[in-house]
Amino acid sequence: ELGVMMCDRLIERGHVVAGCDGYSLSDSGRNWLETHGVDPASRTKRVLVRPCLDWTERRSHLAGFVGASLCRHFEDKAYVRRSTDSRALEVTPPGRRFLKDAFAIDLWQARQSGN
Repeated sequence: ELGVMMCDRLIERGHVVAGCDGYSLSDSGRNWLETHGVDPASRTKRVLVRPCLDWTERRSHLAGFVGASLCRHFEDKAYVRRSTDSRALEVTPPGRRFLKDAFAIDLWQARQSGN
């Protein structure tokens, strides 16, 4: 749910561009990532950014280097923590504040409205 909402926001803000050949990272997206401690210019053989269908939401979240780097960054900052018995992530109170400030995502409000 969170990955899909973040992907939507990054596309809405023009940081990620969705095209017929997949996703690409815009200059503003590169700047935004750098501001948040993710270096999109680092050397990697991994695809920079691509869509990945979330089976639960039936919509795409970010995959590739950018998606993995954002997830790792969120874990490093303790915005999320992994559940011990599943792949689920729990958003922490600092994470909720960050999501609201950086993405205009209010998880409580999203759950109440069914998004």
